[in-house]
Amino acid sequence: MELKTKDLFLSTLDGVMSVKQDCGLEMGKTGALKDAVQNMPLLVPVVGEFSAGKSSLLNRLMGKDLLAVAMNPETAIPAELYYSETEYDEGVRAEQSRAEQSRAEQSRAEQSRAEQSTDRLTNLSDAAGKYVCVKRHVNSPFLRDIEPIVLVDMPGFDSPLDAHNKAIFNYLDRGIHYAVLIPADAGTVTKSMVRQIENIISFNKTCTFFLSRTDLRSPEELEQVKSELESELSVITGEPVTVQCLGRDDVSLFGNFVHSLNIDELFGNQFKGSVLDECYSTKSSLNTSIAAFKADAEKNRQAVSELESAIRKIEDKKQKLIERARKDTFSDEADTIANEVGSALNEELDNLVSVTMSGGSQALQEEMNSIIQTAVVSKTQDVMEKISVRFGNELTGEIEGLDSLLSEYSAGGVIGKFQQSAQTMFDSTKNAIDSYLNERKSNTDASALYKTITGVLAASTSFLKPIVEVLIILLPDILNAIFSSIREKRQEERIRECITGQIPHIKRLVRSKVVEILQQNSSETITAICQKLDGELQQKKQEIEKVQKVGEENAAETAAQIEKYSSGVRKIDDLLAKVMD
Repeated sequence: MELKTKDLFLSTLDGVMSVKQDCGLEMGKTGALKDAVQNMPLLVPVVGEFSAGKSSLLNRLMGKDLLAVAMNPETAIPAELYYSETEYDEGVRAEQSRAEQSRAEQSRAEQSRAEQSTDRLTNLSDAAGKYVCVKRHVNSPFLRDIEPIVLVDMPGFDSPLDAHNKAIFNYLDRGIHYAVLIPADAGTVTKSMVRQIENIISFNKTCTFFLSRTDLRSPEELEQVKSELESELSVITGEPVTVQCLGRDDVSLFGNFVHSLNIDELFGNQFKGSVLDECYSTKSSLNTSIAAFKADAEKNRQAVSELESAIRKIEDKKQKLIERARKDTFSDEADTIANEVGSALNEELDNLVSVTMSGGSQALQEEMNSIIQTAVVSKTQDVMEKISVRFGNELTGEIEGLDSLLSEYSAGGVIGKFQQSAQTMFDSTKNAIDSYLNERKSNTDASALYKTITGVLAASTSFLKPIVEVLIILLPDILNAIFSSIREKRQEERIRECITGQIPHIKRLVRSKVVEILQQNSSETITAICQKLDGELQQKKQEIEKVQKVGEENAAETAAQIEKYSSGVRKIDDLLAKVMD
């Protein structure tokens, strides 16, 4: 696929790297970001209920029966479909979650977090339970033609396997767009699908909806189902929805959908913010150097001294915050999530009773798992943003006077910009880029290229997944308490009483686990925030020191250096104008 936006971003980053090289600036993460723009796949998960026809559809598109179409361990994990002349499969291992680590392992885990590794597979039946996904490299013209889009065959929304729910959960921040298949014989959007669509939307991702298995309905029935689904989905998404119909043997419609995706827009949504950040950061460095060239030696020395003092204050404050956070009850944050879970369960009480009456313990576990997961997802980003902002404000409170100094070096507003960036540390779009870069880091010798990325990713991924995983593990114990009370009598009212009686216990459990995980992970969040702020202050310090050294060694070159850096600023402004156009 032709990608004008990709070419623009690559040329922009080449321009930034050229300016940095000419002016002797550190490359920082510019090269790593260019690597992501050049090579990062754009994942389009194909999702839907179990037996919606996802795997069969993708098999026909590829022209090969590679994906299992029946429920077995192989389908418990996603399959990412890549083009390759040589066909092979890789299993992707995930980092161990914090919920599964002992205190003694945490130091080691902090060093290796978010680095994924892959194993070449000879038997896909070995993949279940060992890997978070399988990368299938397939010699398919269709996959070649849609690059850099990578379709992902996802497990069913309503599958009884916990691994399926975890797999879907893992892709919420990685997918750039979702293709949702709804079987025509179902005729409606199930509650589990509604929740997953809500999760996708909460991560600011978009969907295209298809009605599959349309051969199972008459044309009149199909039109009615389509109309009802469009109305229902419009309410869920908050905007008009058009549902497209897929016949059993009609793959051209779906193929046309993939080819017609506004890939430039999706690509822009993925990378534009990061490319602009890199341009603005480079321009700030150039302006700081220009100001330092114009300042006298004493002023520069004083500026370096104040920056060193600020860096020490940040480090001291970091240690105090980490120590305090380990004892913090995080009561407001825990109450927010626990109350959301309780409210969601109470609102779904009639549904839970009905599910229990018809499906028993297993069905109730699946339904409660889905409800709790959605409730946690809906509130977690807000909670983590508030925590990040709180820690960020406390850290910058130690160095408020520094803004006045930095403004003299054309770097005013650093405190405000940092506080704003703390709000976006858990942005799913940037996290997806960070995930890719860290995966690349584990497969390259140029680890220094990625060192500026790793801290932020650790904080952004270490909270949401452990909460859900812990609750999935403990939910059966709660259900045992419910069913021990209703084993003899299966009257509807008795079931209602037993479920209602367990909701306060579930809320207490959620609350305690939120507190526990926040206490365990707060040090990572604080360290990531400090790493970002420290990095910005260190950069300003080094920029001033470098100029000071140049001035001391060759004062006659000052005017020429100022012109060179000023020329760099003009070039960056030209690059910014093109990206913003």
